[in-house]
Amino acid sequence: MSKTIKKIISSFLILIVFVGMIPVHAETKGDLVDPINSIGDDTTSGGIKLTKTVSTVDKEKGIYNVKFDISSKDSVKSNSVTNPLYAVVVFDTSGSMCESFKHECGDKWQNATEGAINFSKELLEKVEGSKVALVTFDNKATVARSFDTKELKYSDFNEPDGGTNMAKGLQEAFNLLSNIKEDNAKKFVILMSDGEPQVYTNIFTDYIARKEASDAATNIKNNNIELFAVGYDTTESNEEFLKTLVTSPDAKYYSSGKIDDISTKFNNIVSHISKFPAGVNVTVKDIIGDNFNYVDKSATDGVIVDNNTVTYKIDKLSEEEDITFNFNIQVKDNIKTGWHDTNNNASISYTDSLGENKNLELEKSSKVYWKIPKYDYVINYYKDEISKDNLIDSIKGNDEYDKEITVDTTYKLPEGYYYKGEEIKFNIKEEGNVINVVYSIKDNLSYCVNYFYDGIIDINATECYYDQTYGKEITSFIDKPKEGYVFDNFEPIVVLDQEENIMNVYYKKVASGEIVPPKTGVDTSLDGVSFVSISSLILLGIYSVKKYINV
Repeated sequence: MSKTIKKIISSFLILIVFVGMIPVHAETKGDLVDPINSIGDDTTSGGIKLTKTVSTVDKEKGIYNVKFDISSKDSVKSNSVTNPLYAVVVFDTSGSMCESFKHECGDKWQNATEGAINFSKELLEKVEGSKVALVTFDNKATVARSFDTKELKYSDFNEPDGGTNMAKGLQEAFNLLSNIKEDNAKKFVILMSDGEPQVYTNIFTDYIARKEASDAATNIKNNNIELFAVGYDTTESNEEFLKTLVTSPDAKYYSSGKIDDISTKFNNIVSHISKFPAGVNVTVKDIIGDNFNYVDKSATDGVIVDNNTVTYKIDKLSEEEDITFNFNIQVKDNIKTGWHDTNNNASISYTDSLGENKNLELEKSSKVYWKIPKYDYVINYYKDEISKDNLIDSIKGNDEYDKEITVDTTYKLPEGYYYKGEEIKFNIKEEGNVINVVYSIKDNLSYCVNYFYDGIIDINATECYYDQTYGKEITSFIDKPKEGYVFDNFEPIVVLDQEENIMNVYYKKVASGEIVPPKTGVDTSLDGVSFVSISSLILLGIYSVKKYINV
């Protein structure tokens, strides 16, 4: 044997062993395949990912949970027409911002103003068409510069002096932004301060100043304006107060800055506000599979279920927050055995940061393997009529719901009987699967009487009778004697289910010198179909007695 052939055989045997090692998955009721499906990418700028997960809640009852997760990556690009950006820097110019005397402030003031100026420069570079305004506050508030596409200048900041009327500064920022009427405009307030509001001379009026600042911040946030704060060289108490003002207390909305890193803190805010939601006006839609129903009251708040269409809407997507919602579905009653899609389509549609309409659709669906319940059925067979005594047999079985069963109408069919109805078919239901088949005795049979004279049949004398019932005993006939012949004998018959039923009647010739009895001329009717002479009846009686004695 050549080496090549040996290698082929060896490879073939290895393949057989390998195939034998592959596990065979037995399909069982409630099994899931492809439970997790996703589309999209949340790792690139402006990307959105939709993930659908189907999990088992109750395998026996066929209840499954459908969960959607939507994650995204904020975009660094935006259509400046559809997403104009406006930012107001609210800058603390109170006396505490100066380390020494007026006009002779040191690094604190210098670094603070540089931080704000760099903020405007970075933002204008990163977001084309964005606009920055400056509001300064001490005892009062001043719009130091209205919205402009140019960076801030040192001359915009005046000089530090006076108290800390933070409420006035925030209110002026709100007034500026309220005048912006452009749709989809992104609006921001960046507050920078080194302390708590402090306008008056006693503790009670300072409390009022803090409350007014807090109310002004709340008003800004309630109008969908994001509020950031940089606590610059603050005390712990001042820092805690500033945290209460911002949109969210996490690090993206509040920073604690020092003299040497104020620009970094400002630029961190730029990095955040220069990003745009990957999608706005987001709609997730799922069409529940044809063989499933929505489980009432199982959906997350906000989910709308209309027939088998599930809809969930989101104003905007942000990488800071993943969106999740879910609901339950259940296998419909008595669906066919096999694999069934949990949904027909699932998709997410949205407007991206460039103003373009997008739609992502899941290509695959989770599937559930389901076995339809089986129900018992009985087919009873009777002859003549439905009664216990006439029961021939019963066939018992079970099969899947709605399965069509064709009844065998020849099962244990008794001889001489037939089924005279139409073909019987029925579909399995949850109950009442009892079918009765009644066989009827045949009544369309026939028989003929042949007449023989001295052993020779007279075909012209033959009589045939139709519409006869199976099993009927025929013991009479029409007497047809001829001149010179006398009745000899006959054999009674029973009508059977066969092609021919024949009764033979025999006459014999009168011997020479024998006297032939005269005809009586009287016939007797039996059953309306056969007639026999008196002499025939007498002979029949003699025949019956002989037969009885022989027995």
